[in-house]
Amino acid sequence: ASGFKWAPIAVGAALWIPLAQLLRGGAVPSFEQGWAVALSALLLYAVHEELAFRLFLADALSMGGSFALGTLLSTVLFTVVHMNNPFSNPLGMVNIFLAGLGLCLLRASGGGMAGAVAAHFLWNAGIGVAMGFGVSGYRFPAVFRPAFETGSFGPESSPFLTAVLLLMVVPGALKLFGRRRDG
Repeated sequence: ASGFKWAPIAVGAALWIPLAQLLRGGAVPSFEQGWAVALSALLLYAVHEELAFRLFLADALSMGGSFALGTLLSTVLFTVVHMNNPFSNPLGMVNIFLAGLGLCLLRASGGGMAGAVAAHFLWNAGIGVAMGFGVSGYRFPAVFRPAFETGSFGPESSPFLTAVLLLMVVPGALKLFGRRRDG
């Protein structure tokens, strides 16, 4: 249950940028069918990717007990998998890497797998289904659509998101990696 406590906080800190853009530019109801199915699919994607990358690969690649090595290698693989998404671009891949690192840190710092899955799902559902932006290059049926476009890859290509992710990930990484090295 503690994982769910941290997931909305982490996602909320990152979601304010696209939400502010949406409010600034306006939104229109989309009346698209199938957004409930899209939410189910996004939940399955979040569960699958978190189990594969944050649990199995991060642990399997933590050779000799090196949490940092397992985290970095699984996050690189997570980024590589997203390189084939439509409209992928270098800044989007930097942000996918930072988000993957943040999800590893969320899991390791007490959020657990539940927190990582919840954060991943809340981001994708909030961006794609609630706000109608692209999610890593994919469009989903949405409740609203923005009255403007943020780019084909979606908010993951935003330099503002890069700044927010860095503000979230760097202190967490320094704290967690420092604590694991000392303890």
